[in-house]
Amino acid sequence: MTTRRRLIAGLLATPVLAACSDTGTSSPAAGTKATFLTAYGTTPRETYAWVGLAKGFFSEVGIDLTVLPGQPSDANLKSLAAGKAQFASLDYVSAIRGRTNFADYRAIMALQNATLLSMITLTGRGIGKPADLAGRTLGAAPAAATQTLFPSYARAVGFDPGSCRFVQAPTDQLPALLASGRVDAIGGYATDTANVQNAAPGKTAVAFPYGEFIGDLYGTVIIATSGVLTSDPGLAQKFASAMARTVRFTVDQPEEAGRLVQQRLPTVKGAVVTAIDRNLKPYVGPFSLDPAKVTRGIAVLQAAGLARAGLKPDDVIDFGVTTKAGVR
Repeated sequence: MTTRRRLIAGLLATPVLAACSDTGTSSPAAGTKATFLTAYGTTPRETYAWVGLAKGFFSEVGIDLTVLPGQPSDANLKSLAAGKAQFASLDYVSAIRGRTNFADYRAIMALQNATLLSMITLTGRGIGKPADLAGRTLGAAPAAATQTLFPSYARAVGFDPGSCRFVQAPTDQLPALLASGRVDAIGGYATDTANVQNAAPGKTAVAFPYGEFIGDLYGTVIIATSGVLTSDPGLAQKFASAMARTVRFTVDQPEEAGRLVQQRLPTVKGAVVTAIDRNLKPYVGPFSLDPAKVTRGIAVLQAAGLARAGLKPDDVIDFGVTTKAGVR
């Protein structure tokens, strides 16, 4: 089993995380109010925005930010369409796929330079290679990219995706679903193994990355509503700058990030956050999206039936925000 597939970290158990929000530093500064939705609830890899709040990165650029736990794909897109937030994080696959039914958003930056989508299992389940997922029961959040891209992954690996059955659950509940044996594997990011392993003490978490078979995709992207991009592009640029600074800090200072998260979200185990942020570092940067890579990625997703015909990079990406914000 390859090292890439065995991204394992963290040995302390962590409870299911509470849904939390935060509205700034302990001494809030006046600024433009904005709301941001995480892509995957309050799982440890989604806690970076709270680090940015604790460090004051958003207030320093004049943004009074509220962070709320979101859910993958259509759930976050519906919230943005309803005016509940101006910014959200989303897996790149879902951002491209979402343009079929949702129009009023664009991606403004990428948090990871490659897809981290994976199926994650535990030792003792008889799954030692990707092909062993055939015929298994799998867990995923509704419409999550790990589920929508799974047929392409399964065919690339060499088995019939129709042989598998999906059980859907909120993101924060998936590790417990796997630990209890109700599913054989769950969808997530390869770096989520630390969180999965903490839900199943004594077991080893093993990730099977989609990226080993499917290329030209980014990981998490930040999206902004078309309203913000049209009426207040400066806000989007400031947000991108603060978010880039935030994500860089979490991967460069993972121990401090874990400590800050545990202070802000007491039910989150700081050691798990630290392990995940450390594993994320090789995938962070550049934050800008490359038009040529986006074109290739759209073609990949069109072949998978996940992107509408005729979709162009400018339809889903605002290439100017990170450049104007000086984000690299």
